[in-house]
Amino acid sequence: MKSHDTAVINMLRDDPDMALDYLRIAFDELDEEGGELSS
Repeated sequence: MKSHDTAVINMLRDDPDMALDYLRIAFDELDEEGGELSS
């Protein structure tokens, strides 16, 4: 079974348009209360 990280990486590679939305939302959520960078 693939790890979550590997599955997300594969999903982003397979659908570049979705990858842009995914990354945009991830960066937007950093500005929300409780948003934080992963270590």
